[in-house]
Amino acid sequence: MLLEWYAPYQTLAGDWLNSVDKMEVYRNDQETPVYATAATGSTLATRWIDNTVPEKGTYTYRIYAYVGELKSDPITATVKVGYAAPQAIQNLKIVENEDHSVTLSWDADETSESEVRYLVERNNEFIVTDAAGITSVTDKPDCSNGQVAVFYAITPYNEIGNGPTSYSGLLFVGESHALPFEESFAGGACTYQWMNEKVKGYDAAWGVGSQAYNPDAMPQDEDVGLASFQSLILAEGDQIRFTSEKFDLSSATDPVLRYYVYLTDAPASADQLTVEASTDNGEYKALTEPLQVSGHQETGWQEQIVSLNEFKGQANVRISFFGECGLTSNIHIDNIRVTDGISGIEAPATDNVRIYASDGQIHISADQETEFAIYTAAGVTIFSDKTRQSSVDVPAGIYLVRGAGMTQKVIVR
Repeated sequence: MLLEWYAPYQTLAGDWLNSVDKMEVYRNDQETPVYATAATGSTLATRWIDNTVPEKGTYTYRIYAYVGELKSDPITATVKVGYAAPQAIQNLKIVENEDHSVTLSWDADETSESEVRYLVERNNEFIVTDAAGITSVTDKPDCSNGQVAVFYAITPYNEIGNGPTSYSGLLFVGESHALPFEESFAGGACTYQWMNEKVKGYDAAWGVGSQAYNPDAMPQDEDVGLASFQSLILAEGDQIRFTSEKFDLSSATDPVLRYYVYLTDAPASADQLTVEASTDNGEYKALTEPLQVSGHQETGWQEQIVSLNEFKGQANVRISFFGECGLTSNIHIDNIRVTDGISGIEAPATDNVRIYASDGQIHISADQETEFAIYTAAGVTIFSDKTRQSSVDVPAGIYLVRGAGMTQKVIVR
């Protein structure tokens, strides 16, 4: 048992001490000290290891300081000897409830010989600091403005010390998006939130910009935005996911993912991309074989179509673009769409919808009043109304118009 303490630097009367003549350590109710120091300068630290603790148990130590005939009041410390800090929590499960609260649960600690308490953090902020004997916690993130990204950390502890911390994966919590789920990174920004999830290596490998390099490429849909896996700044073998928010396939009959990837005819390398999906923020399942982005006859932007039929009926689905580094070629993707049906054409909620741009305006017309919204490339809402016919003045740029069960990109010149 290691004890550490500091010599006093003043008397009760406030007089300064340069040193003390000795300090004595007593254990429990023993009348003779188990250790005594030599003269010690004031404020200096003293360390002593008690190798004579008789057996496992709880012990109280008293330490006195002496100056001449004066004896200090004791400082005391009670410690447990022979016990261990708790083990890491086992069988952590995380479930998002219908009200978008999150329940974390784990197995009871059957190994600790003393009461185990827990520290629970969400996004590095404590939500529980002194809970004893529990095996679950329910948290309610603020989802009033849409889905929020969260992760959790749980640390068990007892009077001996902290056990290992266990971490959840990265989750999106909140209402799932209806189809179509479309992301083109217009203007070099994301319409939705996307997360880098490190499997191995550097966790900021995926990024969004207005053009791509190594190989050089402009956006597939000419909207000044795409996403890239920066293989050339990583280490060989690094693996990082680029993961989406949740979308709802509960009513879809033939859901598909379509996206574009940039392929080259350079010698084949290990830089490759795998499409994955998960439900309810669970583990990802590979939906495709790894696609090497070099060594192809057909080059440039090539559309890929991936069936999501095995996820039909699921209300909380996420996709992942799993990049693996071969240190040769960056991986570029663009124009991601999840739709019901391989055509990607959604049945509008009203007939005769027309959306177009002219003379610095975006024009909307429909045969009945319908909710429409116009977004900038950065995702800022500039128009939202229930209308049959509207003309909205906008600066030159790229916009998304949503309504009548569809999303349309509009370029204003």
